[in-house]
Amino acid sequence: MRGGLDDALDKLARRDELRRRAAAGEAPGTPPAVTELVEAIAGVIARFPHLGVTVGVEGAGDPVLLHFGFADGTVQVTADRTVVERTAAEPARAHADIEIDLDDPEPPPRGSHDDQDRFGPTYDEPPTAERPFVTPPAPAYPPPPAAYAPPVEPAPQPKPFHAERAAEETEQAARRLAALLRDNPSLLDD
Repeated sequence: MRGGLDDALDKLARRDELRRRAAAGEAPGTPPAVTELVEAIAGVIARFPHLGVTVGVEGAGDPVLLHFGFADGTVQVTADRTVVERTAAEPARAHADIEIDLDDPEPPPRGSHDDQDRFGPTYDEPPTAERPFVTPPAPAYPPPPAAYAPPVEPAPQPKPFHAERAAEETEQAARRLAALLRDNPSLLDD
């Protein structure tokens, strides 16, 4: 069983031993954060001996690479302190300046999944097998002059609706209208 009393006692014993070594001067200059990190990773390696881990430690003393492995029934930790020398020998990396203009308008928010289900995709996406003809929405431009036609004016006298079975036909018309609106809710936008 993992995490039992014996494991907790072993962990406390290892921690006490590390503190005793640090107090006696056996590990001079090792910050407590690095010691705790080594202990935590060594515990993981002990549980999973097939793992090999390399960790770079910065911000607590000199930069160091810690190599963890499992050999001869124990966790082996090797500290590589030549990181400082290698980084000093490498040429400086390219520096990039990024300018952000706060006056630029923010791009419109992307539609939620619910909106996309109802109105189609609201951002560029590649076609898929499920949606082979997906195209991003085009911005609304006025029609070109050749395609412009003036709006059709209504007839001067509307024809009244006469039906012998007005109630039944009205109900059927209402059902058709409801079905149209369910299929295409954008009809209400105009």
